[in-house]
Amino acid sequence: RNQIVQERIKMIAALVAVLSKKEYDNKGNRPTHLAIELLGKLRADEEKVITILLSKLTFVPKGGRKREELPIEFDYVSAVALMKIGSPTVPALVQEISTTDNAERRELAAWIIMQIEGKEQASHRFGDRIKSMADSRNPDRHEKSIERFTAAKNHIENWKARFRNPMAIEQPSKKDSP
Repeated sequence: RNQIVQERIKMIAALVAVLSKKEYDNKGNRPTHLAIELLGKLRADEEKVITILLSKLTFVPKGGRKREELPIEFDYVSAVALMKIGSPTVPALVQEISTTDNAERRELAAWIIMQIEGKEQASHRFGDRIKSMADSRNPDRHEKSIERFTAAKNHIENWKARFRNPMAIEQPSKKDSP
């Protein structure tokens, strides 16, 4: 058992090393894609893994995806990996929403939290954050962060699955209807 744990640690370190190399930064690079997917499958919840996956949040593999039946957000392999890792990623995702100026990154972070916690819980999380930040007695009050969390809350509450090719989604046949 201890040997398996040690091998897992080595594998995670090797995958992080792949993602840290500048030569793999080209958009659509296969080693980057595979390393991200494997870290998600391993549910590697180490802080350095979450940090590097967040740094690659908007990475989309070259050629996109092959599964038309999934929402567009699944194009972002780091978002899917962070979603698979689950609740250990939520604090870093909340921090991403709070600090980034990039709307795409904020929306993806909100979407991941929604996938992990569920729509209602994520909406409550953002609503509570907005209330605490809006309190004039709060020393950490920051108008820009309030705006960001309000946008994240709205994004989650209004989220509808968007598909690259809506016609690829199998529609129930009339004979299947009651």
